[in-house]
Amino acid sequence: MIRELIAGQKTLSVRDDDSVAPAYQTMLWAEVRHLPVTQGGRVIGVVSERDILRHRAQAGGRGGEVWVR
Repeated sequence: MIRELIAGQKTLSVRDDDSVAPAYQTMLWAEVRHLPVTQGGRVIGVVSERDILRHRAQAGGRGGEVWVR
């Protein structure tokens, strides 16, 4: 079962009030393409590398403070 596979392992995640830049940096560092998004310790969604890249393209490549939520 998946529960047994991941039990006791540390997982990376971002909070819903984190900005996108650190989330993307975490993805690059960990070599992953998806991160769970948490709020109050509960998973409320998933952000993907594609989500971030699409958002940057739509914003014209501008940086700035953009929240994961």
